[in-house]
Formats: sequence, C-alpha cells, structure tokens
Amino acid sequence: MDDDTALVVDSVFPDAIITPSSITLTFADPSENNNTITLKCAYPDLGLSITSSSRNNDCRKTILNFSAFLHESLMPLTDLLDILTTAQALTSELWDELESTQPLPLPVLPLPSRHSSQPRCISVMYSHHIIAKSKLALIKQLAKELSLSGVLKKGWPGFIVVEGRGGDVDVFFMEMKKLQWQHFQERGRIQASTQTEAQMDTAQMDAEADTFPQAFQVLEETSEFSTFVRSLTGGEAILKLAFGL
Repeated sequence: MDDDTALVVDSVFPDAIITPSSITLTFADPSENNNTITLKCAYPDLGLSITSSSRNNDCRKTILNFSAFLHESLMPLTDLLDILTTAQALTSELWDELESTQPLPLPVLPLPSRHSSQPRCISVMYSHHIIAKSKLALIKQLAKELSLSGVLKKGWPGFIVVEGRGGDVDVFFMEMKKLQWQHFQERGRIQASTQTEAQMDTAQMDAEADTFPQAFQVLEETSEFSTFVRSLTGGEAILKLAFGL
C-alpha cells in the first residue's frame, strides 16, 4: 500500500489497523451491547474478510445475516475508500435498526365484514431488509388482527407474504407502505379463488383450504424461506414474485 493511500485512510478512519497488505476496521455497536463487525480488506486485490461477534444469540444471527449482505454489497466496489465508507454507512444503519425498539402503534383498522365479499388472494412484498424489532412485532400483530396467514423472512433481503380476503390484504399493504423503509414494494398478487366468499355455500368454504398454515411464520434464512414456500400449493409462483423472476 502506498503512503498516500495509507495517509488518507488513517485520516478518515483513525482506528484502522493498517499494514502494507491489509486494512482492518472494527465497527462497534454504539449501545455497548458487545456487538462488533470486523472488516479486513486485503490490498491491493481488495479481497474482503468479514467477521462478527455478539453475546446475544438472536442478535448474532442477525449480524451473521448482515455480514453476508455486506460482503455482497462491497464486492463490486473497486475503490478502497468507497469500500470502507460504504461498510461504515451500512453498519451504522444496522446498529440504528437493532436499537429501534420503540413499539409502533397498531392502526385503527376497518371492520373485517366490510371485505367479506371480496375474493381471497396472496400478496408478495419485498423489502431491502427487515430487522427492526418494532416492525417485526407490528407486522405479526397486524396480520393477526386482519386474520391473515403467511410468512415473513427477516434480514437481507426481507419478504412478507400474506394470504386473506382481498380487502384485508389491501389494508395490510397500505399500512406497510406507511412505515419507513429503505426500499419496499408489492411484487404481485395471486388470486386464491375466482369466487367471492358471498358466492360460496358453506360446503365450498369448508373445502376452500388456505395455501399457508394458520400460524404466521417468521423465518431467518433465504434457503429456509424458499424451502417452506416451495412446499406449499402454488409455491413456485410465489417464489418467482418474491425474487422478481
């Protein structure tokens, strides 16, 4: 590493450990929760090594998930300073989200009976990430209040798939849009039935099986999410929407 590069890095990141062949930065959780992410950038090939530590098991899983996302985000970058500043910015966002524990209020919801004549559908939503505990709690509570089943994949990326009456799914999606996201979109819907509940007799409604189990699922790994959804009726179509295929 040339002296000019080392000087610039040292001025921007005074805590960096600089050697002729590498730069090591440790990003510590400002809340003193003993969570750290260490980035070692080999020079001049800019190879990356990312490690993390945490005493909290749930937090450790989140940070490991983030480390994979961080590595994927940094690999296309070719400038050393870009790599380090991007890593710092993304890690700061992680610490902010992990500390976002202020409960989000449950909104006033329309009565379910207003939507009973609408057909059932499945909505597939994507987010850059879902890690804030306040959001996770609200999503689960909102799904329960609207009698929606489905699955949430937390971390990077984040997916929310809900199934229920069309009007209740509309309400859920609109409430999700009101939250603060880095990136959030509904990637599509699948009609669960071409008939409305008002058009079905009791026997038909009893035979109308939901795609998802009644309990709302929360998963952490993309592979786990894919396996779970693929096991459901119409799962492949759901996955194609989720991954934008």
